[in-house]
Amino acid sequence: MIDADVCNMALGFIGKQPIVTLSDNTSNALKCKLYYDVCRQQVLRNFEWGGARRQEELALIDKDYKGWAYVYEYPQNCILAYKVFNSNQTNSEFNLISINDNVKGIASQIPHAWIEYLYDMKDLSLFPPDLISAFAHLLASKVAIALAGSSATAKEQLDLYHLELLEAKHNMAIEENNRMRMGEFTYLRSRG
Repeated sequence: MIDADVCNMALGFIGKQPIVTLSDNTSNALKCKLYYDVCRQQVLRNFEWGGARRQEELALIDKDYKGWAYVYEYPQNCILAYKVFNSNQTNSEFNLISINDNVKGIASQIPHAWIEYLYDMKDLSLFPPDLISAFAHLLASKVAIALAGSSATAKEQLDLYHLELLEAKHNMAIEENNRMRMGEFTYLRSRG
């Protein structure tokens, strides 16, 4: 699935003509392009999908921030920081800060800090189908007023987004529960 496919789903939901690519010079493509990345990131943040979780060691910055022992560079593709920890898996309090006009940072009390965060995943082929559908409904809700001239359609699409998001969360919970039960079963079988 590519970005134009999600846009065409969204446009179809509101009764508008499809696009060929997101870079088309049509009003449909221009509106979709305007909201596309923001909607994708919003869906990921609202869903907190495990497939987009990452861990990495933070890069120390030579910068002081009052009240904090260490300042680290904010990961480039981070859209939600979950926790900061050290190599012993000890969690640390942290603070998101602005280092200067164009640089975000993370202040922490621990040296050699790691972060677990939500990665700004752009490859839609890795998204579960229900998350793709939720994404398309959210995008449809954003473009509905400009393209369809209907706030009722925008609200309807936003309501459908919330329903699709609930279904995606439900399906993820089932998958996680099955994975946990499989782990318990494997452990019990190994014990004889």
